[in-house]
Amino acid sequence: NAPGARNAALQRLAEALGRQRIASVRFDKRGVAESRSAEPDESRLSVERYVDDLVGWIRLLRADPRFSKVILLGHSEGALIASLAADRVPVAGVVTLAGSGRPIDVVLREQLAGKLSPAGLASAQWIIDQLLRGTPVPEVPKELLVLFRPSVQPYLISLFRQDPAKAFAGIHAPALIVQGTHDVQVEVDDARALQRAKPDAELAIIPGMNHVLRIAPADLQAQLPTYDNSNLPLARALVERVSAFVARSGSPHPGR
Repeated sequence: NAPGARNAALQRLAEALGRQRIASVRFDKRGVAESRSAEPDESRLSVERYVDDLVGWIRLLRADPRFSKVILLGHSEGALIASLAADRVPVAGVVTLAGSGRPIDVVLREQLAGKLSPAGLASAQWIIDQLLRGTPVPEVPKELLVLFRPSVQPYLISLFRQDPAKAFAGIHAPALIVQGTHDVQVEVDDARALQRAKPDAELAIIPGMNHVLRIAPADLQAQLPTYDNSNLPLARALVERVSAFVARSGSPHPGR
């Protein structure tokens, strides 16, 4: 769950896949929740360290004889992490779920437009510009501290360096792109951008699915209850498409 949310979307997906005899491993990111002790200082977090952690999990699971193959599924920011990790270690497939196809700074600017005061938006744009240059901003307006507190800026600098479409294009394994039409955080155009980057990837557009993998109204306010309700069923087509992709994705070539 994202901080403050209780939708258990990925837990419910793991349970649904389990009913299809597909095992899964979920882990808290370094520095978050039960993995907080792995890095209690968030100023030391980076995309590269998250990718290193995922590569470690892949190697562990590939060496475990209980599992026939390893397929990565990354949701939202995790789609970028999965794409980058798949370029470093062999996997049988990659699923991006609600993953951006554009640089994250571009997405963030869009998300902030209309949600901040004119002065706050101007400050946010300036801070993003500085972070894009790799320059930390020690003094942040109070209304922007949650997003741009100094301790999280090293991570944002590492994140803004990434191009999700370019990372996805570097995947050699089969890939599936899944995107809901009612996602208010990531757009269908992002999914199409990922497919343009890797034309052999499958694309599954799920009508009515939102960012937390439930069928929901298109309106943001009407969607908000889905972010806090773990009992709502997942979009059925999501489980069907992911299960089918896993079933037909083979083991990675031993030489890769």
